[in-house]
Amino acid sequence: MNPTFRRSQVLFSVLASASLAWGCKRPSARARISEKSDLVSARLPSAEDAFSRFTVALAGAGGLCSGALVAPDVVVTAARCFDDPRKVPTHAYFGPALEAPSTQRRRLTLWKTFKTSQKFSPNFDIAWARLERAAPQSHTPVALSTEVSTLKDGLRMTVARHTAMGVPQRGEDPESTPDDTKDLRRQGVLKLADVLLGRYVNDIRFRHLLVLNPLPGLGSCNNDPGGPAFVSDKGKVRLVGLLSGADTRLTQDHTCDSGQAIFTFVGPYLPWLEESAGVRRATSERGTPPPPVSLPVPKADHGSDFFAWCKEPVEDEARHTVDMLFLTLGSTDCTKARAAARKMNRVDLRAAEIVDVRPLASLTWVQEFDLRGNRLPNSTPCPVSGARCLF
Repeated sequence: MNPTFRRSQVLFSVLASASLAWGCKRPSARARISEKSDLVSARLPSAEDAFSRFTVALAGAGGLCSGALVAPDVVVTAARCFDDPRKVPTHAYFGPALEAPSTQRRRLTLWKTFKTSQKFSPNFDIAWARLERAAPQSHTPVALSTEVSTLKDGLRMTVARHTAMGVPQRGEDPESTPDDTKDLRRQGVLKLADVLLGRYVNDIRFRHLLVLNPLPGLGSCNNDPGGPAFVSDKGKVRLVGLLSGADTRLTQDHTCDSGQAIFTFVGPYLPWLEESAGVRRATSERGTPPPPVSLPVPKADHGSDFFAWCKEPVEDEARHTVDMLFLTLGSTDCTKARAAARKMNRVDLRAAEIVDVRPLASLTWVQEFDLRGNRLPNSTPCPVSGARCLF
């Protein structure tokens, strides 16, 4: 493979992963002409919509997230909402818009993420935040859906988020904005849209994730992480997922153009929420819930065992290195990837945001590793003894 082409592939994948930092990126002006990939064209909640009673906006200095009330004083949302100290939410908002007269707010006194960072992967993207006091009577806690057997392809869901209503897009006439929406500009306005479950993913690389597909004109991808996805069956509403973002390893693109989005399936995290936040389990849930989620063993080192690095759970930093290696080798199949690697005596992983070189130790026959442009300390040893490493 041409080295320049391979580097371009690596950079594209890195950019795709980076797009997870704050949910889906806003589509380009060209893509937004039909608004097929955003929830801007979604509906405002009606009196019949129960979903608004469970949905909460989380906002602070420069950041906006959505979440769901799961206990009188506990909101669940995406962990990435707390990644940037400058944008950590400080308050929860209960109402149709952040600055609507009827909206009430509660200060956040404590928050906890399931894992410490969301840099490389959409896995484990869940957190909870505690309110200073119970939510207003307008909102009630929603039960979590825990039964995996209900996650059938094509399952209809309703997603919620807080958007900027009435903000003129590029090329639009500001004066054409309806008068009744002008005073709601740049405020988080609650909107809903119906979408379909594309697939449920739970394997060695991606843990308990939902890929949601859009219905015509109504995408599941949006800008604020933690947006909840609900299912409704015979009048009972349950929380199924929380928006994480987009990633080309699972979705068609790393922006909102396709309308697809990745959501964290909340069911497996119920034991964690019970233990760490005191969230009570709904007794009406039928079936056997999935086993509790556990993080990979910290700093698990498989040495020169290529298949162990490929197949065993490892931390995100190491998994990112494996994924970049897969991209270079042209396959995510362990056997095919190793066969392709055996033909190489030089591995080019420049500017791939690699921070953990341990998986490369499995390529014992490689004579040169080009790792320039990565965030590696000067003291980083070459992963294979006797090989040449360029840092």
